[in-house]
Amino acid sequence: MNAWKIMVVDDEPKIRRGLCRLVEGLQLPLAICAQAADGEEAVALALEHKPDIVLLDINMPHMDGLAFLSTLRQHGIASKCILITGFDEFAYAQASVALKAHAYLLKPVNLDELQRHLRSAIDELNVQSERHQIFDTTMNQIQRNRQSLQQSFVKKWLGGHLHGKPLQEHLSFWQIAFPEKAHLLVAQVDLHKRPIYQQSDRKLMLFAVDNIMGEWLGDPVFHAHDEHAHSFAILPREPDEALCRQLEAQIDSALDLPCTAMGDALATPDAMQETFVSLCKRIAEAKKSHDIVDRAKSEIAARLGDPNMSLVEVAGSIGISSSYLSRLLKQHLNVSFSEYVTQQRIGKALRLLQDPRTKIASIANDTGYANQHYFSTAFKKTTGLTPTQYREKEGY
Repeated sequence: MNAWKIMVVDDEPKIRRGLCRLVEGLQLPLAICAQAADGEEAVALALEHKPDIVLLDINMPHMDGLAFLSTLRQHGIASKCILITGFDEFAYAQASVALKAHAYLLKPVNLDELQRHLRSAIDELNVQSERHQIFDTTMNQIQRNRQSLQQSFVKKWLGGHLHGKPLQEHLSFWQIAFPEKAHLLVAQVDLHKRPIYQQSDRKLMLFAVDNIMGEWLGDPVFHAHDEHAHSFAILPREPDEALCRQLEAQIDSALDLPCTAMGDALATPDAMQETFVSLCKRIAEAKKSHDIVDRAKSEIAARLGDPNMSLVEVAGSIGISSSYLSRLLKQHLNVSFSEYVTQQRIGKALRLLQDPRTKIASIANDTGYANQHYFSTAFKKTTGLTPTQYREKEGY
């Protein structure tokens, strides 16, 4: 067993030496690490040696024992202090209790009484040491399993299984200081857009999204993800539309994965499940509408050469109403169906006009115009030039 460090402080050399001999003669697991003649010297030695136990005379010059003990506590040193005095003063005893002294002895020191208090101090130190070892072992285990433990907490929180005091205890453990005006930002990457062959790859991708959110947002109170590829962050500020679009672009650029992000106010920690579920539903609806628009764009591209293509036909081919498709196109592309079709037809025409061997009549046919006249009219309305003028201007 390692010996506990003990320091002896008394301004009388004879008494100080006597106390040291008494300690050494008790055959306890103690080692004298320092001796001091007054409080000021004792402070310097205590800061250097960090004694576990201090035998301390109260009445000393320069700095008395109580002032020394007070200074010790201010420096965060929790030594077991056994105070010794030649005066049976209640005020001393009262002050020693306030300063968390271990014991209070009167001179001349009784050997049995000293031994009893030293054994008591050693027992307390042994218990504290064992607790520290258990705590250190527990914290090491927590650190090794931090990710899985945090994910378990996140699952319970998002699932609405933590409320009130238990939730506050978890937040305190994970050092989540819930801000006064909290907001929740949820982002979901579309993992189906990229082949992922192993579960480990999927986990790595989600952790990559978490890291991007943590680094790019700069000040999230907490960020993690659920098992459905929803990454989230609690923010002390409102994630406006611009921030959401920027985050989507950041993730798409870094991981080559499309992302949808949305935010909302988070009133309290207990409102987490309701707010999270609401945002996830909104993201799902937004992704669904994005998918519909993408399918419509593909259908339009495939039918671009058909002069009879209509909103009703395109909507019917993807199984939705024409009014719903019209609304989605306006919402996502900021143009009507006919305006978008015209944009795509003229865009294709501009590419075809680059080849001087391709006749304008052929281009009109390939871009869905019934004849060259209609094509030239639409082309000039869009570009300000006829197809022939455009070729001459560009030198094709």
